[in-house]
Amino acid sequence: MNFRALTISLMITLLTLAGMVPALAVQPNLVIFYVDDLGYGDLGSYGHPIVKTPNIDRLASEGIRYTQFYAPAPLCSPSRAAMLTGRTPYRTGVRSWIPDGQDVHIGENEITIAHLLQEMGYQTAVMGKLHLNGGAQMKDHPQAEDLGFDHSFVITGGWAKNTDTEAPTGDGSPRNGKIYPDNY
Repeated sequence: MNFRALTISLMITLLTLAGMVPALAVQPNLVIFYVDDLGYGDLGSYGHPIVKTPNIDRLASEGIRYTQFYAPAPLCSPSRAAMLTGRTPYRTGVRSWIPDGQDVHIGENEITIAHLLQEMGYQTAVMGKLHLNGGAQMKDHPQAEDLGFDHSFVITGGWAKNTDTEAPTGDGSPRNGKIYPDNY
């Protein structure tokens, strides 16, 4: 299934669910997981023989799983822009990974799946890596709210120089990682 077909299929699913709203009296929850560097067989629900992912497996068994698809780009930013808009990365303005502070961003006034869900009465949220602009400090670049998200807790742009202060664990030893992830 090519990316356009996947997007059309997802939109038909959403529109079908929207048509069921009066009969259900409650709109169903929709959750889309979009993960960098996750291979097809890397989850238990897709047949991994060792990795155990029981919570994701349960969500997969109760929801819709797409099993024939490809990413629109080998890099995170253009792939994410295409998934949100249903357009090829070239047409979104995001053709590669976006370094922090660069004047590259998703096109102005793009209509995203979040906008469409808002029109259907959903509250929308994005969490994790958004990375569709040069960073949160780039006020002239579209940010999460401009892309149709009511709530966000995201890494907005490329990895910036923030802090490398290590956080102590309960036993006094340093934990792995930074107190504040770069550009978070």
